[in-house]
Amino acid sequence: MSTLLSAMHARADAFTALRRDIHQHPEIGFKEFRTSDLVAERLQRLGYEVTRGLGGTGVVGQLKRGSGTRRLGLRADMDALPIHETTGLPYASNYAGTIHYSVSQQAPRQPFTGSGTLCVVRFFAKNTPRLIGRSERNLHNGKMLNQNKDKQINH
Repeated sequence: MSTLLSAMHARADAFTALRRDIHQHPEIGFKEFRTSDLVAERLQRLGYEVTRGLGGTGVVGQLKRGSGTRRLGLRADMDALPIHETTGLPYASNYAGTIHYSVSQQAPRQPFTGSGTLCVVRFFAKNTPRLIGRSERNLHNGKMLNQNKDKQINH
């Protein structure tokens, strides 16, 4: 098994716990305070420079690597939907009428679960991955940044 796959396999339980935690505590758009705190804390722990408060509750984590100028942004919608969950799963939503749900059912966590091992990928030896957690999946993509021109992110 490759070093990258071994590292991700070693973190599988942590990834699963994070996914289940987020699923149990869904928050409607612009009210993802707990989710935003969780994402920012995890990214900071992994060495990412974190910018918070974009669009209200948005989070951007950057991991600066070397002198490269290329960037790659991975975005996740952190907001939940006003849908009643009927799965009966042990990690089902703790909040009636609210669920983290997407076509893949993985969108809220995809960029963040891989962030701990992303920096070992060869591309990132010299460049900067940017992980973006945003609110309200139905907003125009640029609106989050346009509303927060005073918060600087090194483009």
